[in-house]
Amino acid sequence: MLHDYHSLKRQRIENAIFTISTFLIALGIQGLLPLPPLFALFFIFTGNICIYWVAWNQNKRKLMFLTVVMFLAQLTNIINGAL
Repeated sequence: MLHDYHSLKRQRIENAIFTISTFLIALGIQGLLPLPPLFALFFIFTGNICIYWVAWNQNKRKLMFLTVVMFLAQLTNIINGAL
């Protein structure tokens, strides 16, 4: 019973972190309100690190790989936009 409660609570926390991280990434790469490159990089880096952490905890290797690949794509997008 106690183990199920903690598992459910952990899942809710991971879902909240994943959702907030997705919004951080969206803020970092969106073009409606351009952010300075350092802020955009901070949002993207923080969001992807959090998503990677959730994937690590859930042992989802494919999501971990996808997170790294998408981070590289987002990073090059921000760098190209700043030049």
